[in-house]
Amino acid sequence: MTIDKSQQVVLPDLYDDGDIFLSSEDNQNFKNIFNAIVNGQANIAIISKESSLIDHYGQILISRLRQLENLRIEVYFPSNTETLINRFNQILANMTVAEARGEADTSEPDRILVVHDFSAMNDRELQLMARITNDFPGAKTRMVLLLDLSVPNSNTKGLGSFGKKLSKWTLVLPSDEEVKELFRLAKTLGFDEQALALVKKIGFEFGKSSGHVQPTRE
Repeated sequence: MTIDKSQQVVLPDLYDDGDIFLSSEDNQNFKNIFNAIVNGQANIAIISKESSLIDHYGQILISRLRQLENLRIEVYFPSNTETLINRFNQILANMTVAEARGEADTSEPDRILVVHDFSAMNDRELQLMARITNDFPGAKTRMVLLLDLSVPNSNTKGLGSFGKKLSKWTLVLPSDEEVKELFRLAKTLGFDEQALALVKKIGFEFGKSSGHVQPTRE
């Protein structure tokens, strides 16, 4: 049997710049959403029923965004949604209408707001977030929405407020073969302890089915 070398898992797929990815698909999906938000193409939503997966990839995303000098990163939690709304008002209050609409130059830095479990926000708050990012490009503000579907009453309904300027990545547990491949590579390259700790953290059990979902734009 001949192995297609283009399909083989290599080091940068699973151990990229010190960060562990559970599969090659996760690595590629991460790169897609990272490029989308850094280049100003879209807001992004990371969604999963597995809170540990959101924590893992959310931390990698925030860490890498903070390394970029041209971006200002602000993180918000469900308990301080009012602070987030006030921040939106602040951003717009410092701009003219022409600047907010992108019709005039502004000195405002590119800004990314990370919202943990945005399903805790009400419809008015979600519509305001969507309006600023969609209707006021001059505000240079984009959103990272982390949605944990294991939280009671959480759902993806609010994502519709963002229309087509949203890229979604739905996280699922890796397959048995993907975890085996991760362990093989980790043992060879000396990050086996970190890999084992991560697999335990996400609650992986051999025999569970899994299917990767590619990022989509809505």
